[in-house]
Amino acid sequence: MSAAGRHKITGLQVLRAFAALSVSFEHILWNAQALNPSAMWLKNLHDHFPWATGVDVFFVISGFVIVYSSGALFGAPGAMSAFAIRRLARVVPLYWLTTTLFLVISLTMAHQVNGTLGGLSYILASYLFIPSTRPDGIVQPVFGLGWTLNYEMLFYLVFVFCLRWRRGYAVLAASAVLALLTLVPHPAVTVLRFWGRPIVLEFCCGMLLALAAGKIVLSDAARLALGFAAIMFLAVMPPASGLPVHGGAATALVAAATLGRRSHTPPGMVEQWIMRLGEASYMLYLTHPFVMRAVALGFSHAHLHGYVVFYLLSCLVIAQAAAVALHYGFERRMNAAARRILEALFSEMARLWPMRQEKDAR
Repeated sequence: MSAAGRHKITGLQVLRAFAALSVSFEHILWNAQALNPSAMWLKNLHDHFPWATGVDVFFVISGFVIVYSSGALFGAPGAMSAFAIRRLARVVPLYWLTTTLFLVISLTMAHQVNGTLGGLSYILASYLFIPSTRPDGIVQPVFGLGWTLNYEMLFYLVFVFCLRWRRGYAVLAASAVLALLTLVPHPAVTVLRFWGRPIVLEFCCGMLLALAAGKIVLSDAARLALGFAAIMFLAVMPPASGLPVHGGAATALVAAATLGRRSHTPPGMVEQWIMRLGEASYMLYLTHPFVMRAVALGFSHAHLHGYVVFYLLSCLVIAQAAAVALHYGFERRMNAAARRILEALFSEMARLWPMRQEKDAR
């Protein structure tokens, strides 16, 4: 990868870290309110900034990274299987693991979780990334954070079939399919209603930014101004402004992180930590609920309900440290093992498929 390429990915890792921290902080704030309902400043801090915009940032980043990292796959033989193996090995193992852990906690300590469990078909749909309705009417998987991964899997499913074309045509085709999904007029089918939400257009924004990378180069001052303007825009707009505000600001932030000049300055200690946290952002996203609940239980048992600032700091520090340690010590090895299994499985499928076709021809 070129130095410019390394710079773009570095910017994305930093943005990934802040996006994961933003989403985590929103959930920790909400939990802190339950710990000490009389601390109204927590509610104000939670309600007056759209911390959940980190999810929008993740979706734009995903669109960018999928196009950017698939450069050698467009129009290449075996591109579909190579892409599927890479993405499944990256996303599925940790999600299945955290979903199973959540299920165990739900069945043994139901009072410690939110929502209600559905039947076997609902649980199976959660593992398969199929949007399904909970008994209380909310379209959400067993492990609630998985709703974002249901969108990710839709994006991967659409994109993998577009890899047969050149990069520009593939982006155009994938964007067209996602845009068409949003035009379905209030379908009765849960899957289409969920996948047809305008938030899927944020993947398109990321894909378009990937096409612009290397062609549009912003100065450091312009990138800083763009990023600052995006954050200020989020701060002054109502938190429930919706896609135009959140998606637009997320796209601006990703543009500021990716459309820059190459940097020859070695990263300092703080930047190195932030980059490591960016690498571990998926782990942080899926594990921070377990950390914040465990810390909340400890504070409750110790009768420390009034120490909410200490609770916030404890959750953030422990969640980050745990995410980085688990990512480098466990997740990467688990993903590598999953990739080997998937490669063997796809190889066997490719070997058996011609044999099946030959048998059918006879």
